[in-house]
Amino acid sequence: MDDLEILRAAGPRPEGPSHAAYSSARAALLERAAAPAPASRRRVPAMKLAFVALAAGTAAVATVIATASTPPADPSYGVQESGRQILLAAATAAATTPEESGTYWYVKTTYTKTANGQTGRSSIETWTRRDGGSWVREGGEDKAKDNERGGHWSDGFDLGEKRLSYEQIQRLPTDPEALVTWLVQHAGEPPMPETRRIVPLINVLSSMPAPPAVRAAAFRALASSPNVRSLGTVNGGEGLAISYPDGEVRVVVDPEAARLRESAFTGPGKPSGTIAVEAAEWTDDLPEVAH
Repeated sequence: MDDLEILRAAGPRPEGPSHAAYSSARAALLERAAAPAPASRRRVPAMKLAFVALAAGTAAVATVIATASTPPADPSYGVQESGRQILLAAATAAATTPEESGTYWYVKTTYTKTANGQTGRSSIETWTRRDGGSWVREGGEDKAKDNERGGHWSDGFDLGEKRLSYEQIQRLPTDPEALVTWLVQHAGEPPMPETRRIVPLINVLSSMPAPPAVRAAAFRALASSPNVRSLGTVNGGEGLAISYPDGEVRVVVDPEAARLRESAFTGPGKPSGTIAVEAAEWTDDLPEVAH
């Protein structure tokens, strides 16, 4: 499911989200990030990120924040250019990043939500083979378990309500606009229609095992978004803001590592939360599995 929905369904619970909340939440990847409250679980159809589709998705990670108030409609040209330049620099770095190797695609995601003066935080780790076999370890547990037991937790192979195969991810378009078109067509309708372009891109850049050329295309597509502006240096990289009709998405990008480090969406009727992808990388190590 989508990381964004986790935020919407989540409540500030220190003990973290239930399987049910997480699954139903992952259908809108970067709209809501936090510790979800119990909700009905449902199986991800055979990639919700995106961030989204946002999202969040690793290792690709970034900070995305949608604010309740509409940002300035006409940011200065210089600020917009510097924001785009950061994303284009990340695209250049992504294109020259060597391919990684390993048996399992490992993603560690931490969800934080603040509501009514309380903050809840939870973390999920997943290990996924190229053939789709997947294991998950929820925060506080010692052993991993089959990711299909009792439901599916997003592991970087999900796009909206659709689950992608490793082969599909490797064949994603490397032209920015063609990539956006493909993602929008396959991700399904996000909870916030105005984010249908942004959310899948953040999903690709935060937790998906996409090849360097695809990641470079995703950064270039994000750079072409209107009203991209720089917020300056922040913890984890460079802060950026991308405005849309009902709010603003803020991302933290590490241009040298070509990674989106955190993401979060807030706005009218949405809780305040962040999705931090702490790791998204190939590894040969799988923890002990519970049977």
